[in-house]
Amino acid sequence: MSKLLIIDPDSDSQKTLERLCDWYGVESVIAENLSDGICLYTQESIDCIVIDLFLEQKSGFSFIAEITSQDSHPLIIATFSAARAPKFNIRRFAHLLGASYAFEKPLNPRLFLQAISDLVSYIRIERDKGY
Repeated sequence: MSKLLIIDPDSDSQKTLERLCDWYGVESVIAENLSDGICLYTQESIDCIVIDLFLEQKSGFSFIAEITSQDSHPLIIATFSAARAPKFNIRRFAHLLGASYAFEKPLNPRLFLQAISDLVSYIRIERDKGY
């Protein structure tokens, strides 16, 4: 089973993401802040990280850049609130840093589930290859 780490301070977003993961059969662990997320990431076998781009301690952008600079890293889904977003293309910037997907909140469940489906398929293919 794939394991997804959710790093998001908003409890409503956490519940929505957890419910969608449960519905799809993906195990999820939740961190309310980046420090807890980093601890979970180092302690658990994480296949995918869903991260809010506008965290209090440090931006999700910085975290994505750090994670994707490693040779082997989990897949990344970035989320953001348009109300907190500056006037530039957030999705494009997140993709340039290495996020596989970037979604505006509130999430469109159909699009998020499609992304999870794509990522789970990718993870299975890579595991079958022996990576």
